[in-house]
Amino acid sequence: MLGYVDCIHIHSETEPLQQSQTDFNSKYPLSLAPRGETYDKYQIKGGNITALDPYRFMEDVESNQTKSWIAAEANLTKKFFSNCDQRDAIKQSLTENMNYQKISLPVKRGDHYYFSFNSGLEDTGRTFKIDKPGDYKINPKNPTEGASVFFDPKTMLSADGKDSKGDSSWTDDYKMVAMTIQHAGSDWGTIKVMDADTRKFHEKDVIQWTKHTGITWTQDSKGFFYQAYDAPKSSKDGIQDGHAGQETDKLENQKVYYHYLGTDQKDDVLIY
Repeated sequence: MLGYVDCIHIHSETEPLQQSQTDFNSKYPLSLAPRGETYDKYQIKGGNITALDPYRFMEDVESNQTKSWIAAEANLTKKFFSNCDQRDAIKQSLTENMNYQKISLPVKRGDHYYFSFNSGLEDTGRTFKIDKPGDYKINPKNPTEGASVFFDPKTMLSADGKDSKGDSSWTDDYKMVAMTIQHAGSDWGTIKVMDADTRKFHEKDVIQWTKHTGITWTQDSKGFFYQAYDAPKSSKDGIQDGHAGQETDKLENQKVYYHYLGTDQKDDVLIY
């Protein structure tokens, strides 16, 4: 009976789809993006070709044109969802289905075991440390009982939950762990080094403008290899801040560096 369901009405197979689409468009008119006159010419075998690029202005997210179009689209979306009488029910259903405990398998690092845990609806999970593995017995109702908090993004990174831990790498002696910190879902990461005993980050060992990088320690635990890009030209003073990820610069020439602990990133050794 049902062809599709949206937040406005139920469309039946007997109702013309074209008419339904027309009604929808009249109620929620799209804000068409303005077209520019930008184009590129390329020389190819046998002649030249012109490639139109009318929406290139959108590559500048700070331009008034782009901001105006984004605002119009945001208002359209807000208008649509404000008329969705199923929204609260959908939200409640999703919340109920996602509200369950999530726990990882424990991994051994030195003399201790570590596991991540999310009670259900937390923005980011926490990492727990089993101090005395022999005395730890898992309690299904409270898996963290008998374990201590090793890493909590909300207290150690940002209270609003926008910062999260990505990949991490331990030293061979398990005294330090280097981890990638990502902000607001951006692919850009900042590498930080944390002391395993004190759970404090090293002040100097902060590596910016990494993306999809591995972290490999040398056996002496004096430093690590990583990959990074040059700071985008559009970034403010080359600093990776809360706006990282909004740049439109072309990314190329990812480089491999070696970082000595206790030194500035600008002094890191270029390997490749």
